[in-house]
Amino acid sequence: MKKQFLIICLVMVSIIYGEESDDYIENNFLNEKIYFPKRTSNYINDLLNRNDMESYYELSKAYIKLGKKEAARSYLKEYEKTSKEYLKIADIYEELEEYEKEIKMIEKYFLEATLQEKEMIYDYIKKIVEEKKIDLDISRFKVTRYEKLRNLLEEEKEYMAYYNKENWTEEENFKIKKDLLSLNLKKNKAQKELYFKLASKYEKLEYMYSVIEDISDLNGFYKYFELAEELGLIVKFKDNYEKLYYLKWKDAEEEYKDLEKEILDEEISKGKEAKRDYNKLYKLYIINHNMKLLFNLALENEEYFYEFIVRNIKNKKYKEILIRNFIEKYPKSNKLIKLKEITIKNETDEMKKIEIINKVLENKFSSVLFDEKLRILEKMEQESEYEKELKNHIFMDYQDEKYIKKYIKLLKNQNRIEELYTELQKLNDKKYFFDIAIDNNYKIPSQYKKELIEYYMQNKMYEELMEYKKDLTYEQYAILYDEKQYQFIQSAREKYPLKKEWMDIGELKYIYFNRNFDKYDEDTINKVLDKSDKSDVEIYYLANEVPILPRYLKMVKPFFEKIFTGQNNYVRYGEFKEKAK
Repeated sequence: MKKQFLIICLVMVSIIYGEESDDYIENNFLNEKIYFPKRTSNYINDLLNRNDMESYYELSKAYIKLGKKEAARSYLKEYEKTSKEYLKIADIYEELEEYEKEIKMIEKYFLEATLQEKEMIYDYIKKIVEEKKIDLDISRFKVTRYEKLRNLLEEEKEYMAYYNKENWTEEENFKIKKDLLSLNLKKNKAQKELYFKLASKYEKLEYMYSVIEDISDLNGFYKYFELAEELGLIVKFKDNYEKLYYLKWKDAEEEYKDLEKEILDEEISKGKEAKRDYNKLYKLYIINHNMKLLFNLALENEEYFYEFIVRNIKNKKYKEILIRNFIEKYPKSNKLIKLKEITIKNETDEMKKIEIINKVLENKFSSVLFDEKLRILEKMEQESEYEKELKNHIFMDYQDEKYIKKYIKLLKNQNRIEELYTELQKLNDKKYFFDIAIDNNYKIPSQYKKELIEYYMQNKMYEELMEYKKDLTYEQYAILYDEKQYQFIQSAREKYPLKKEWMDIGELKYIYFNRNFDKYDEDTINKVLDKSDKSDVEIYYLANEVPILPRYLKMVKPFFEKIFTGQNNYVRYGEFKEKAK
């Protein structure tokens, strides 16, 4: 199907490995290696032997070109049973001139198409229906104003402008409400106002509950209770903790205390042997901020002990004691480094800080502690030690970008560019080395050619990449082709001549695709005619010479009739038959 919308909708990618594609084989022309389409019989046999869904599609295409429409239909039917490639199927139906079936296939694609595709599909189907005089109601293909609005959902300004210029039905507004709920309406003020305009009072309250983050979201609960009161609705509580919040909001002190006591009696009074629900008790702490409750939790639970230390203890001395207790009680905890960071933060003696940091870093790396160590060294103007720490970290342990950049900045400030050029070559990631080398016109060793090519690719340095145009991989050529960097195509053709992505059949005379074919002279023709065993390419070559040298027509015809006559667009058998009449 050669219509514009199908060019956009249908992306057919053929990745071909090895020296042969499905359509082309290596052949020869007067002992010169070239590439040429397979014979019809070989191509058809290959497809029949494959016996898979994709081969059924290719067979249906081939048989159409051979004029065998019934065979094409039978293979298309097999392909249609399992394939979801509706546009490819529609393409075949168009070639079979079965337009209603073509439209049915397009309709299946239409259901999942983008808005732009749908608009193009509608125009295309409308054109078919009018040209072929098909009795078909195509209104279902027309993009509705609701669909246009929905397509703007993520663009708040455009969405509201489009909504406000139209008068929407009740049915449309119902759909619009559902769409708006899929957004983060906290960030989309205008769309939130629209939702509240369209929603019932129950939907408004339900929304306010849905945006409460968790039990600690006091503000969210209060807004929820305020809206319920404003709308005259009774609040339903998920559990006693929500009810506690409500009683707190209502200033119902006696009821609040009674419910709080009930929860405490249920959990705290169980005793150490009983299994307590620490999550429930922590919820209660979040609501009432009872430090005694949290302290009891901390004694029994690692997670809450940590929370107790980090979030609630203001006294530094007391906090240090608790940290030591925590380390003693949970020596294998993954929170030890975080607690060490607190200890170091509270330490005022810089040298002692470094001593503590070194002990921690011996066992496990912490970027927070390492940064603190660098900060202290920088503050104390210990440049050599600062550099040593950076260098050890970068070249011996971790190759973190953050610290590599610090190291580069340090040496640049000291104008030690040559040293950078030497040292950065040791890194696994050569981009930092390339940056320095290129910026300072240093030579890049040939051993880094592969990495340099990738660097140029990533940075879209296409002019520099031209030097290595013959060293690129198929995947890199494909990326460049997608980027419309057509200056690399000729090299791609030479290195990967059978790749369909960059063939230029018309320019290269239909015969082979890695060099221009310019041998249309009588001497070459005579050499080919004199050969007793002519290759397919040589036969085709002679057939192409018929318009120039009509005296060879009768000699060429029997050779040409052996050639594949239908599958491949590049073999112009039909044109030849017209000339030979």
